[in-house]
Amino acid sequence: TPPPLPLQDVILNFFTAFKDGALVVTDRKKIVFRYLTHWFVIDFMASLPLERVSGRDSSGANKMFRMMRISKLFRLARLIRYSDSLRAAVHIQPSIVRLIQQCFGIIWIWHVIACGYWSICEDRLGEGEWAPPDPNDEGNDLQSDKTHNYVQSYLWAIETTFSFKVPGRPAKTDEALFSVMVIVSGIVMSALVIGTAASALASMDAEAIRRRRALDKVVRYMKKRKLPSYFQRIIVDFHEYMAEKPSQDELMVGLPEPIRLRLSLLLNRDLVKDIPILKQLPIGPIIGLMQKLSSEIYLPGEFAITAGDVGGYMFFVRSGEMDLLLEDNATIVQSLNEGDMFGHIAVVEHTVHHHSVRAVKYSEATSLDTKAYLSICKESE
Repeated sequence: TPPPLPLQDVILNFFTAFKDGALVVTDRKKIVFRYLTHWFVIDFMASLPLERVSGRDSSGANKMFRMMRISKLFRLARLIRYSDSLRAAVHIQPSIVRLIQQCFGIIWIWHVIACGYWSICEDRLGEGEWAPPDPNDEGNDLQSDKTHNYVQSYLWAIETTFSFKVPGRPAKTDEALFSVMVIVSGIVMSALVIGTAASALASMDAEAIRRRRALDKVVRYMKKRKLPSYFQRIIVDFHEYMAEKPSQDELMVGLPEPIRLRLSLLLNRDLVKDIPILKQLPIGPIIGLMQKLSSEIYLPGEFAITAGDVGGYMFFVRSGEMDLLLEDNATIVQSLNEGDMFGHIAVVEHTVHHHSVRAVKYSEATSLDTKAYLSICKESE
């Protein structure tokens, strides 16, 4: 199979659509204009077969070709565009993503500096303090060892950018100018990394600090009103539980109705999948059902239903643990966990509840009232 053409990738990019926000742009003129004003120059330089025309002698033309080969490295910067996809996939905070980007950026910059350093001193080994010693002078056949040369150059890049001091006095103008550029780059890199790291740490603690302040405000108010200590503990525990629990209502705020409906279906898809009665429903009644569900949080020891009460709701356990009790409210018949339902017999048969249900720990249950149940029954046999 013949190798791909060097400019093949450049040509394909003139025919590749791109995303502008949520829209996919397929207009040829817009695609060409965007590519010409963004990545065309770097892609074109990186696609040129400069390694085939550059030699190993120290002529001016060969030096220029070797320096131009560094332009290939700038194509790696295109990986930055995938950072948003990474953040969306693994749900990383934006500040953490920026810190990761900068860490990889620094590694890449060191790589570029190392390549530039070697391009300058490749034909000056052993000349002066700035260039590395010539391994051949010591009887070692390391000149052809690319790994050794690369590691030495990479070490020079790290030492210069972090210590702000050139390990060896440059003897020529190009060596001095390159050293100045690297030192200035190191100063900028250090400032950016320190600032981003501080911002990332602050953002990681910001939400916890906000919750802590809100809870402290509640505690101060309860103490001011001289509430009993046990009741203060109950309220504090509830606030701590809610702080760790994602809010469906907050997720729904501001969304248009079609998106709210689809989101409700996605959030309750496990509920439909696990309940045998609901699995038999066609899609129409399921959509109606999702719009009629509501959720409640039950504290440990709180009753969701009590034996003898008229059955007005059926419930589906979403999280936590609840006990199904006899009429004495003490004898445990069954432990209810995520996916279990209760109260449905009284609703279906139009009778009172024969059992009580009490929360063992903080629990969330989704409820469907009798009126909504009857309307769904009319839609589906």
